[in-house]
Amino acid sequence: YQRRVHGVFHNLLDAALGVQHPSDIDGPEWINKEGLQVVEQLELFKEVFFVLHEEKSCSQQYYSSVFVEYVRSLATFEIQLQEFIHRFLIDLLIYSSPPKYHILHQFLQFYVIEDHVTTAFQLLKIEEFYPPCFQLAMDMLSRLKAYAEIVEVLLSRGKVIQALQIMIQHSVKTISKQHIIERASNGDEKEYHAALEMLKAMENP
Repeated sequence: YQRRVHGVFHNLLDAALGVQHPSDIDGPEWINKEGLQVVEQLELFKEVFFVLHEEKSCSQQYYSSVFVEYVRSLATFEIQLQEFIHRFLIDLLIYSSPPKYHILHQFLQFYVIEDHVTTAFQLLKIEEFYPPCFQLAMDMLSRLKAYAEIVEVLLSRGKVIQALQIMIQHSVKTISKQHIIERASNGDEKEYHAALEMLKAMENP
């Protein structure tokens, strides 16, 4: 767990900071109309969560709980999460011991974690351990109208007819005929011939 999250943490922080160390960057200090200082998500991420993670000054369970409560507080005040927070949150929840799949599911259902193609594919990677993630990911891709990605996911799972139906319904043209035939050939003969008929219909509408 620690090694996995450590790698994720550094990758996300490097991307967010432009591959600079947190101590090399001074964030802006904003004051709101009540005279209170506003701390940006990146600032809190690098000045608090990064430090706690590097020093390992608290247990993994406590660290995860604090981060989850921070995300909940942002959601309560309807503050949009930045993408790197989304990605780290998902990894933190799924690589916790034990994994906090129920919290992840709750955050997804209530749109605390926003829709992104990268987020959907993060979810698909853990389908084996938490099956509801497949439908959560597909629903997310559908809301994003990422139909080509939906087709690729369905093809990778051998759902060729369903993939072709999506292609026809949403006019997806980016998937090659040969790729579809190769996938269809892995199924039974009836499905293979049905796929060929659908491909012919697509070529001659």
